[in-house]
Amino acid sequence: MEFVNSPNGNGAHRASGGAALNGAEMRPQDGASGVGSDGASSGVGPGVRRELPAALWPVPAARPVPATAADESVDVGALARTIGRGWRTLLTGGLLGVLVGLALVLFVPAWYRGTASVLVRNANDPAGSLLSRFGIAGDIAGSAAGGALGGVLKSSLETEVQLLQSREIAGKVVDSLALQARVLSPRGLPAVALFAPGRVGESFRRRTVTFTRDADGSYQTTDAGPVPRLVPGRPGVVPGVGAVTLGAGPLPPTFRVQFEDREDAITRAVDHLTIEKLGGDVVKVRYSGPDSLTAAAVPNAAVAVYLGLRRTVDRGVNERRYEFMAAQADTAARQLAVAEDALARDQTATGVIDPELVGKSELEAAQQVRTQTLPLESERQAAHALVDSVERGRVGPRQLAAFPSFLRAPAINSILSQLTQLETERTRLLGTRTERDPDVVVLTQSIADLERGLLPLARTYATSLDRQVDELTSEQRSVQARLTALPGQAETALRRQRDVKRLSQVVLGLQAQMIDARLSALSEGGQVRQVDVAVAPKRPLFPRAVWTLPGGCALGVLAAIAWVLARGAWSSRVRSANDAERATGLPAVVLRPGTPLWLPSFDDGTVVVVGADGSAGTHAVADALAAQARARGRTAVVLGAPDGRGGDESDAVALREAVRRADAQHDAVYVAAPPLDDTRTAAVLEPGRAVAVVAAEGVTGRDALASVTETLGRLGVPVLGIVVTSRAAAARSRG
Repeated sequence: MEFVNSPNGNGAHRASGGAALNGAEMRPQDGASGVGSDGASSGVGPGVRRELPAALWPVPAARPVPATAADESVDVGALARTIGRGWRTLLTGGLLGVLVGLALVLFVPAWYRGTASVLVRNANDPAGSLLSRFGIAGDIAGSAAGGALGGVLKSSLETEVQLLQSREIAGKVVDSLALQARVLSPRGLPAVALFAPGRVGESFRRRTVTFTRDADGSYQTTDAGPVPRLVPGRPGVVPGVGAVTLGAGPLPPTFRVQFEDREDAITRAVDHLTIEKLGGDVVKVRYSGPDSLTAAAVPNAAVAVYLGLRRTVDRGVNERRYEFMAAQADTAARQLAVAEDALARDQTATGVIDPELVGKSELEAAQQVRTQTLPLESERQAAHALVDSVERGRVGPRQLAAFPSFLRAPAINSILSQLTQLETERTRLLGTRTERDPDVVVLTQSIADLERGLLPLARTYATSLDRQVDELTSEQRSVQARLTALPGQAETALRRQRDVKRLSQVVLGLQAQMIDARLSALSEGGQVRQVDVAVAPKRPLFPRAVWTLPGGCALGVLAAIAWVLARGAWSSRVRSANDAERATGLPAVVLRPGTPLWLPSFDDGTVVVVGADGSAGTHAVADALAAQARARGRTAVVLGAPDGRGGDESDAVALREAVRRADAQHDAVYVAAPPLDDTRTAAVLEPGRAVAVVAAEGVTGRDALASVTETLGRLGVPVLGIVVTSRAAAARSRG
């Protein structure tokens, strides 16, 4: 055993003793050491030797010390420190990212993007215009049909987008730009500069062919076997590919081309062609290609093909629509003429122009006839009764004058006036003469003649009343007959008028649609035109050094950060004080050369410095604690066991005695003890004696550290904290 005794606090020296100090043998004392089997097994953590419980005291009630106190919160500072410790990895990742970006810039073929835009607004929709002629708005019709009719009637921009990126248009573009050929070398040369537009072969597998120019200006292929020479501007055949026509313009002496089937070329063109809606009815057409000329030519060609199809198809549709509308307009006009003739005949036959007005007038006439008939009928009956009474002699003729209607007649009033005068004259004469007097007889005869003249008049008046009543009755029957026939006549008239009105609207709508169709035919495709023309881009889309190199560096650094964090999260080693705190739930510090080491009660009493495993440097920690204690004016001594694992009982007894003597002579005693599975460490552990646990940075495992602190907690030993020795401190201690 070796120990350091520094009674004056000015320094420390090391002394070593034999294995059997004082010749004493370590034995368990009653009540002082030794534990039962249950207590030993419960107080010893994993990694501790089975002989250790024999050297320990009875285990008190275990205090709850978490084996792993994982904090669920995110410690930003810990993450930053973890990333900082991996600065070498970050630097390596950034350099690798820059190298990858440089390789992309130097060796990956550049890709360019061309952009064009087109207005795809349709012409006036015929169905919508027809409904507008009927007074039905398109949105109302669409709402009435649950949105289905509105979706059919309105112009569908999505349909135009699908047409723009259809395989039909892509196939025409492939043929017009000779996109079945991909120029591999020289780079940046479009295929249309080497080959004439048109289809290449039928169905074949992808094939790479090298063309080499001979002295006579013809070309022969070297990768497709012996073939006839290909003359620029004339059709030729390439074995395995098919008919190929070289361009008539100047061609490079050697070029390498990859041919592919037309369907594959169309698929590739569709994959690289992007159609986007900018807003309203404007659509953007983009294409990414291996050269700037093709990147600009493909969008322009696609728009040109689309415009050509729209103009051709729309013109034919509008012409056919005009012919159809003209035929329908003729049919509707004939039907309208028939309906108008039928309506005129019905109105002439029935005399009913407006059923509502006719019905109202007929009802008024019937009421008026009824009003006239009732008093006439009463007067007629009274007149006949009075005439019958006069004829039967029940009353005199003069009673006829009492009839009210007779009193209103001028002839009867005249007769009554004459009767009154004659009666007056007769009465006057009777005052002086007799009834046989000739004058009186004449007057009497005149009065009788006048009275006899009243009855024919009354009979004539009664007959006229009969005739009037009969006429009114006949007229009432006629009005009633007309009223009875009026509903049917009104129904027929309204149906005829409705047919005339409907057919008139149809004729007007069809005539308007004929004008729309004629205008649409003149517009040749509606308001569809190219807005922006794609131009050859000057800079490639990818790769670009200004973006690729910084982007590669950033991606490399991000990958390195992810690797460092993942390694720190998945690693089972203690690499920082934060790792030690998370593993044990105890405070932890890092021992670095030249910095003080502060722990609770570090300069008072005896502190046992225990290593979590054999790699932990306890001597460096004990020396740092002693130095801080002496700096505070305390006498401190460091005791340590010799290097080597294990040790017998005599070594354990000698170390315990040395600690007891040093504790009596000094203010602070620091014991640099081996790990817990060493007998010498068990000899110096006591319930009231503080312990500092040491872990080696990057070497000590988290599970081993947690096991040691858990064992000490179960034994009731106070743990001051965890000391993590840095690599520099460990190297200095070994030195």
